[in-house]
Amino acid sequence: MHWAEELHRVIPGSELLILENSGHFGHIEEPEAFSPAVTRFVATVNSPGI
Repeated sequence: MHWAEELHRVIPGSELLILENSGHFGHIEEPEAFSPAVTRFVATVNSPGI
């Protein structure tokens, strides 16, 4: 988790989501947290002016 926090700290506008109960398959193991985070990201990236 150290590197995730470090990257989040140095990437402007980043959002860090820690899936506490997942390994490498957060989309399968915690879809209720993963899916909304990806949806927010895609909506933000596809927003005009970004």
